[in-house]
Amino acid sequence: MKEVHTKGLEKERIRLMESGELRVLWQVNEYLYDVELWLLNAEVNRNKWKFINLEEHRALFAGTPILIAYINKGAGIGDGHNFELRRDPKTGKERPSFTAETAERIVGSLSDDPRDIRLEERDGVTWIVGRGTLWKFYAPELVDKITADAAQGRAMSISIEAMIEKFHMEGDVEVQERYTPLGTTILGDHVAPAVKEARVVALGRGSFAELKVRAASYRGNQSKKNWKEGGSLTMNKQAVARLASKFEGYRIIGMSKDEKRVALADQKGAIFSYTFGEDDQGEVILAKLKAVNLDASVGAASGEEGLAVDVDEILDHVTNSVRDQAKTIEHLNKQLEEANATIESMKQAEQKRRVDSVKKTLERTMAEIEASEDGDVEELKEQAKALSEKAEDYAAQEDAEGAFCGDQQARKDLMALNGERCMKLAASRKNAGKKEYVWNRLEQGEDQDDGSIEALLHRMGIE
Repeated sequence: MKEVHTKGLEKERIRLMESGELRVLWQVNEYLYDVELWLLNAEVNRNKWKFINLEEHRALFAGTPILIAYINKGAGIGDGHNFELRRDPKTGKERPSFTAETAERIVGSLSDDPRDIRLEERDGVTWIVGRGTLWKFYAPELVDKITADAAQGRAMSISIEAMIEKFHMEGDVEVQERYTPLGTTILGDHVAPAVKEARVVALGRGSFAELKVRAASYRGNQSKKNWKEGGSLTMNKQAVARLASKFEGYRIIGMSKDEKRVALADQKGAIFSYTFGEDDQGEVILAKLKAVNLDASVGAASGEEGLAVDVDEILDHVTNSVRDQAKTIEHLNKQLEEANATIESMKQAEQKRRVDSVKKTLERTMAEIEASEDGDVEELKEQAKALSEKAEDYAAQEDAEGAFCGDQQARKDLMALNGERCMKLAASRKNAGKKEYVWNRLEQGEDQDDGSIEALLHRMGIE
């Protein structure tokens, strides 16, 4: 393990940290392999180092190189972080040099897009995971070894190089607070990794539109393999329904006529292929799933060169557009919910105001009647109470222009009831003052007369 202290920065140094394994990779075409690297976590590694603040440093991995060293005249594929410290003839300062025969060299890179470097949790541990590409054109021996190792269940380890800018100690653990990733090195089989289970896995969605070396010029010129070797992609719906349960979590989007080859999409839109083997007996072995890339071409006029199109780029564009639209819709729905909540709150407040206005108007009207009347108003009070209990109904009443009028209508109804009471009271008082003579009663013959003194007195109104 090398540690290089850089003059001019007292606490700055390069940490060369074995950080995981290269397990699987997927071939984009004859010259390019897309990979996914599980780079770094915040656990204490075997060197007693701990890298924290993963989210703050995640995007710094974008665009960094993937390297490897060759030893024994190329027979040994992979070693450590091989470089020499040489003095700069101009400045006199020491600096790393990578010109030696066994020095590590660039064989790929992580994506330039920070969005391709993410945080992901696995088994309760948060990792920085990066999307990258290896260039088989410049490292065919490396890719051959990785492919052979994967076939036998073996894996190569990887390691990151980072410039440490700030750290502190927690007991015997050195905690790296601020650091700049410099690159990721694929290690030799004889080099033990420091971080457990960091790895490179198959990448399911496309490769990069542009690469840092001219290997990109081979991308659009390779012959495209298609599914016609195994039959047409016209799917048998019954066969799809029969096989769907065997690919839980995936949707079948293509199938050859002989049903031996299947195209699948997962819930994130990544595309995979699966081929049934002769000895599988119809059973699905998910470990045999292979990530694939979708390619298309744009037709050209005679004499013109055809234009290759990366369908994954189209899907990414459409997916991002849909995601943006979904966010906009979500934002608008949230605004609508907030507006509806405000309106509902205002409606409830207005309803309460109207109900209170109806009740207070009835109370005030009843008080005015009591103050101006000298008769018995107890029955009218009960009637006013009954009207008050209908305040919710009055609260819904509006005039032709939509203005609330329920409180005034309640007042009118109470005044009308009071008017009836006053009329009955006046009639009662009038009847009470009317004179009645004995002979009028005798002439009316309303009562039976049996000739007795009692009957006569009764007819005369004397009891």
